[in-house]
Amino acid sequence: MGEVRIGILPSAAHPLMTQVFKRLHHEFPKITLNIREGQGGELDAMLDSGSVDMAILFRFDKPSTPDETLLTTASTYLVSRPGLSLTHPETVEFRRLEGLPLVMPRRPAHWRSILDETAKSKGFHLQTAIEADSLRVQKELIADNPHLYALLGPFSVDHELRLGKLQAAKVIGPDLKRYVTLAHPKQGQLTQASRIVSQLIKETVTVWKSQITWPNSQLKN
Repeated sequence: MGEVRIGILPSAAHPLMTQVFKRLHHEFPKITLNIREGQGGELDAMLDSGSVDMAILFRFDKPSTPDETLLTTASTYLVSRPGLSLTHPETVEFRRLEGLPLVMPRRPAHWRSILDETAKSKGFHLQTAIEADSLRVQKELIADNPHLYALLGPFSVDHELRLGKLQAAKVIGPDLKRYVTLAHPKQGQLTQASRIVSQLIKETVTVWKSQITWPNSQLKN
């Protein structure tokens, strides 16, 4: 029994945590979840301060310490509203992003820095039309505007792709991969409730064939 505090990426909120809650409610009804959404550095800060017991977050390198477990990898997709030719094929070269009006996360987000540095290495600068940290806002903007694009992970847009609300092509040359990990604080001991929740998260991802969304996802990692 007890409360387990989890910091998560917005794209992990559903269906992953929905499924974990269902199992908890059935198998361990005395364990309650306290879920907080955050981005990159926010989640690391939550872990360091001890305000969460674990966090699901993006890394740009595979985890190499015992306090962090790799759940899955996520490629990067150029996302737009349906019907645009650039996102109709399965893949799109990174160099094709030159001059595109993009919805981008605000600086100093690490992901923003990675994208900017990749473009610089290709000899151009990414064109930011709008800055928005909210994943929901990013998706609504591009779904409502035929001239906007965003660079997102497959789990972020799976639901909208199923509904035909968005369209996406995998970015290659380079293939910008991020690693979705389950991290625990470096200091302190996990409670029994936290260990159970951690195990349920790992088991769910394994059953879903190393994804944090339904296994019949519209996009490949």
